[in-house]
Amino acid sequence: MKTRTTNEIRIGETLQLGGRKVPELLTVIFGIVLWEIIGRLDITFLLPPFSSIAAAWAEIVVGNRFVPALLLSAQTFLIGEGLAIGAGLLLGVLMGRYRAVEYFFDIWINLFMAAPISALVPIIMAVAGIGNATIVISIFLFSFFVIVVDTMAGVKQVNQTLIEMGKSFSANEFQLMTKIVLRAAMPEILTGIRLGVVRGIKGMIVGQMLISLVGFGYLITTYSYAFCMAKLYAIILTVLVLSMLLSGLVGLLERRLVFWGRK
Repeated sequence: MKTRTTNEIRIGETLQLGGRKVPELLTVIFGIVLWEIIGRLDITFLLPPFSSIAAAWAEIVVGNRFVPALLLSAQTFLIGEGLAIGAGLLLGVLMGRYRAVEYFFDIWINLFMAAPISALVPIIMAVAGIGNATIVISIFLFSFFVIVVDTMAGVKQVNQTLIEMGKSFSANEFQLMTKIVLRAAMPEILTGIRLGVVRGIKGMIVGQMLISLVGFGYLITTYSYAFCMAKLYAIILTVLVLSMLLSGLVGLLERRLVFWGRK
């Protein structure tokens, strides 16, 4: 059963502070106001006012670069993340369930988890060339390993009593996996997917900036080289918001499916 830690706060909820409920959205508003004030002080051109960033974002959206960048980024992300989730869940379940599979793959999973994936970019380029396929591989590598590790951990932590009970009712291996193991491991599995989605977006941006100057990576590189700081922050904030939204959607799915973990 998944328990909720005291420091886990979800968007739209409230925090008890000094005996009063403080909406989480208030912290976002406070950050925006503080950003606007600091930007208005004109301390450095590297930090424009938030209002200037909002205006720049509106200008970018109505331009002819934003929509193609969004569509291209979404296409490569869905392919890479879909492959990472499918392969990560399969390998994670097998590693958590069968000791021989874990013994063979564990050292490689830990190796790539510790390795800086960005350092593999030259190898990816040499193998797949320069194009969308390389970005898909980058997204896959950033996301795959954390999904494997969390899925394996969830499967290994399934109460053996549940499995023995299933065997006592003559459940075969497929039934044990689908009706007991996967359901009991669902909280950890969905946590791994949520983390994998966030890491996958990082992989997408890294791939677009270092491998193929396309999508949001192209816009970030273009505006940073031109020192268009308002537009640069507008794209960065767009990526951050999209990442939060995707993570929130997975979190919503988690709360819908893992209903027994609610408090």
